[in-house]
Amino acid sequence: MARAGLVALVTLAAAAGCAPTVASSNLVAVDQDGNPITSLRVDVTPVGRTTLVPILITNVGDDTSSPLSLAMSGEAAAEFTIRPGSCVDLTLDPQVTCRTSLEFHAQVAGQRMARLTISSAEASTVLDLLTDVFDPAVR
Repeated sequence: MARAGLVALVTLAAAAGCAPTVASSNLVAVDQDGNPITSLRVDVTPVGRTTLVPILITNVGDDTSSPLSLAMSGEAAAEFTIRPGSCVDLTLDPQVTCRTSLEFHAQVAGQRMARLTISSAEASTVLDLLTDVFDPAVR
């Protein structure tokens, strides 16, 4: 099963009377141990099957985030679907986590790669999604 990717949105506390600021480096993807990652390995999937890829987005900062957006790109982007009810357009209060997931619909055998971009008005991060697809009809 694919491990959850965690994206931490870090907002910096604002000075009195100033709007909060967030550097682009403050939106980072981390693994379950809190280590920064740039890619997430999706389970090997047979052609014609679907794999669920859980994603967690947490605001670990001190201020509420602006609305989030999620977008797919890359060669296999059409094989990934951002599930309805996701974190899109959601604002996160400090220490609040949004749970969402992607569906990977394996269509073509071979190595597949797509990119998930998670962004807010303040920051964005890109997470490469990598997987292998096999055709069970080919031996």
